[in-house]
Amino acid sequence: MHALVVATSRSEVWSRLTTELLPILSAYRARVADLDVAVKADDTLLSEADIAVQQRIVTLISEYEPGARIIAEEGGVRLDDGSSASGRVWVIDPIDGTAEFVKPEGREFCTVVTTLSNGSPDACYVLAPELGEGRSSVAITLDGSGTLPKVNGEPARAAQLGAGLPLIASATRSASRPARKFEAAAEQRGIQLKTRTTSQTLDMVRTCLDLRGATGLGSFAWFYRERQKLWDGVTGIALACATGRSAVDVAGSPLTPIAPTLLEDSEPTFTTTVVAVRSELQDVLSLLSSNG
Repeated sequence: MHALVVATSRSEVWSRLTTELLPILSAYRARVADLDVAVKADDTLLSEADIAVQQRIVTLISEYEPGARIIAEEGGVRLDDGSSASGRVWVIDPIDGTAEFVKPEGREFCTVVTTLSNGSPDACYVLAPELGEGRSSVAITLDGSGTLPKVNGEPARAAQLGAGLPLIASATRSASRPARKFEAAAEQRGIQLKTRTTSQTLDMVRTCLDLRGATGLGSFAWFYRERQKLWDGVTGIALACATGRSAVDVAGSPLTPIAPTLLEDSEPTFTTTVVAVRSELQDVLSLLSSNG
């Protein structure tokens, strides 16, 4: 039996991660101008901080669960050795939003760990070291199936929409990609679109949870992304399921449970990812279909 069956044990891992990762991330941010940074094949960035943080997370998880099956973004750890994707799998994104991390003024970046049970995301951890007021840290956690998300250890409120708040949505894309047809249609409906990519995970968190009290940032009405990597999307999917939102592809098919064949891929990627309140889902999918 795995060591982390109960939610309280997951909570202990999250606490350890916060204690150990905050000083590591702070140290790299203190010398951000001197970091070694490379451009990966998909035009995203890889810094020495990504590698160090991933190594620490893998080591810590292995302390709690020797032989843990892990999918980690920055190479070296994959389900490509013939091991089964059933049971529990850990997914790690050491720094989601590396392009923001390497900017001294950036704050929309985070460290992400999610667990899957038989393909369904059931627990997650997001550490945003500088997202809070005054660049304080914010930790978002979900301890297991049937539990509720927390922000800095306190029960989280669902994303707040309406009541005079601006209607904004996240539909990010590469800066080199032209505007999509639905973007104009959204603007005609009075929807403000965020199209610049920072941290996809944090955008998904803001689609599910109200972070205004901790960060001053408003909620997104919905989230959409094309060709989203597993480690960029799985935490948001976990939070969507925990808050009663829909997590589907643009055709309306559920994204969970995640197929073993996708988990075993060298670059596991969702074709499209949509997160929205269930009552609004069909309207959102209709709007996105205007992409043509």
